[in-house]
Amino acid sequence: MIYLTAAIENAVAREAEMSEPRIFSGHCSGFAETPIGRISVGFVVASGVSTNRPEHMRQCWELNGKRISKVKLIAALK
Repeated sequence: MIYLTAAIENAVAREAEMSEPRIFSGHCSGFAETPIGRISVGFVVASGVSTNRPEHMRQCWELNGKRISKVKLIAALK
């Protein structure tokens, strides 16, 4: 979905603007405006993981400030 991709690209762009270089991604949230409101994506490390590698990160989505699953968000944007 184009809006989800735009939010992730916004997170990547915001991270590139950080003053300190990062070893792995996932430090910044990303945002995008959609016809149904503002979506945001945040990256968190899954519980029980002892490292912060990208494969251990998961995405948390929000629509207008309220958490929503990715599946429900995609359905709402169709």
